[in-house]
Amino acid sequence: MPLAAINQPFPNEPLLLPLPHYCPNCNAKKIAYESLHFCCGNGEVELASNDYPDELVRLFTSQDEDALHFRKYARLYNNMFAFSSLGGAVDAKTHKGIYVFKLHGKIYHYIPDLLPSNESPKNLQLYFYDGQHEISNRLRLFPRVKRRLPDQRVYNAPTSDEVAVIWPKATSSSESSSPHILFLESATEGRANVDKHISARQYYAYKLQSRLNNLLLKAGRCFQQYIVDMYVKVENTRLNFFRKNHDIIRADLYQGILDTGKRALLT
Repeated sequence: MPLAAINQPFPNEPLLLPLPHYCPNCNAKKIAYESLHFCCGNGEVELASNDYPDELVRLFTSQDEDALHFRKYARLYNNMFAFSSLGGAVDAKTHKGIYVFKLHGKIYHYIPDLLPSNESPKNLQLYFYDGQHEISNRLRLFPRVKRRLPDQRVYNAPTSDEVAVIWPKATSSSESSSPHILFLESATEGRANVDKHISARQYYAYKLQSRLNNLLLKAGRCFQQYIVDMYVKVENTRLNFFRKNHDIIRADLYQGILDTGKRALLT
């Protein structure tokens, strides 16, 4: 409501928020009036920080021409190399002002077949089984990449390929990064000082805090996609909890309400 409508004088000086402070446990930057324990639960949660390649750090932090181009199209570069693709109804109505990434309805993670069928390989297909063949596929995505010698140590072509598969564990936190290849999670899961396990909300609340050298916050549009995707994951874990514990929750919390409703209907 405008100040003139409630007969309040206009302020003569700008309103300034108090200076931010830092969490003594995890060193997260806290703005004024923010919950004190939202970042790490007062030291209960501690996660390992990711070590990113120097070149990737430069692309996300530098003002060089190629770095500015990379940040502008970070989502496209990320999707090109991701193990899976993020799918959903993208809301393109907001086209003025700053960029906003919105999704409506259900969100999917599409994983293609391991072997492409009469199509160009994509996502996980670029990393599976035949090393030399998949390298050729990835180089084909960037035709301007300069070809190097096949083997710079002995100056001849290797006689055999190294065969390998990248297989993320289904129970690992790396599952969240399959559509976000630029931000693969650290192999160290972190630890919780009190509880043996931490919730998805605790995990991402810790990861998204403003800390020194947190590269996630510099990813622009790719960061917005990451937040939307992980928010859906947090909501899904909460729904799964109620789904798996429905009988216990109903008996402990809602049985009294149901009994009261039945008595009201009978009378």
